[in-house]
Amino acid sequence: MPFKVHEVVWNGMTFRSKTEAKTAVILNELGVEFEFEPSCVELQCPGGKKIKYLPDFWLHDEQAWLEIKNMGSVAPTIEECQKAHLLAVQSGKPCFLLFGNDFGLKNFKHGCCYKYDAAGTFEPCWQFAECPSCKHVGLAHRGRVAGLNCACHPAVDFRNSDSARIKTAIRHANQHHFAVRGW
Repeated sequence: MPFKVHEVVWNGMTFRSKTEAKTAVILNELGVEFEFEPSCVELQCPGGKKIKYLPDFWLHDEQAWLEIKNMGSVAPTIEECQKAHLLAVQSGKPCFLLFGNDFGLKNFKHGCCYKYDAAGTFEPCWQFAECPSCKHVGLAHRGRVAGLNCACHPAVDFRNSDSARIKTAIRHANQHHFAVRGW
């Protein structure tokens, strides 16, 4: 029997799934400014076919798209990866494809974030991390603080993708009871 996704409401926004709503709760709690489904874009596929695509999130500080896919132990499909690649190349802005349990913190096999950039390159192993100085939370390769988009430039580079603040935001989102539309 196929799994049915139910729309949920949080903070005046309607999400297509509980996973998207949980992501919004986490981003909000971490102070990451975002827009949910800001605009539909038309992507030009190889062979001339055009498709309409509605990206999940626009992250203001990162100036990047964030797509939420398969929040379980399954990696994104080839089609999902191709769409993220096309979105990045055609919009000129990076697209991060987040998947896995607990916001990609457990391990890179079952939770991670792929980055597609405007030049057409792909890089796995991105995670949200927190700067220990200014407390800015953003995406960084392997969750390393030196890669964050803040002015602190820590003298010592280390992984901070599982800071207490990030873990707390994830716990709160996992405990949140969302209003389900249509029930």
